[in-house]
Parts: sequence; structure tokens; C-alpha cells
Amino acid sequence: MKASSFTLLTLLISGCSTIDLSNGGKNVKLIHAEQANSCKLLTKSYLHNSKGVGLEECKDNAHKKIKNIVVDLGGNAYMVTFEKSKLCAAGGTGVSYNVYNCLDSEE
Repeated sequence: MKASSFTLLTLLISGCSTIDLSNGGKNVKLIHAEQANSCKLLTKSYLHNSKGVGLEECKDNAHKKIKNIVVDLGGNAYMVTFEKSKLCAAGGTGVSYNVYNCLDSEE
């Protein structure tokens, strides 16, 4: 019984983890279509996240992951093209997004 209790506790803890932003990820901006027009499109992508507790944490973790990926791809901004969110335990958050390099992503 102790082994199964430990396994359950481990699964619960791992499902509750949050995502940390990289140093570069902290500077990535979420932009809208009007802003994207003045940026260079680098790629289109999709991400699924199932880490977090509650709907907001699940969505927040998805966007943190995206910001870290955007930096890895040489971008500094992203635009969501589709998002579907559920509780992480019920399937999580799926996000389709475009990665951009903008001269000024603060607009």
C-alpha cells in the first residue's frame, strides 16, 4: 500500500507543476493581428499543455511554454490563431499560434 500511495502522490505533484519562463521568454509579447502585419512571420505551430491545476493555471502554463519556444525559434512575439482550454485533468489547453520577429513588439 505504501508504494501505491507514493506513486499517487508523485502523480499528483507532477500534475501540479508550473512552467518557468526563460530569461528570453520574459521578453516575448503576445500580439494581435494588426501588430503582426508589421512583423516577420517565422513559423506557425501548435502546443498542447496538460500541466497545472485549474483552468487558468493550465492556460498560463501553455502560454509560458509558447514564450520559451518563441525565443528558441528566434522570435520575440506570437499571435494566437486558435485556443481551446479545459482543466488540465480533462485534457488541458491546446494553442495554435504564429511566431514573429518584430522590430518593436511593444506596440
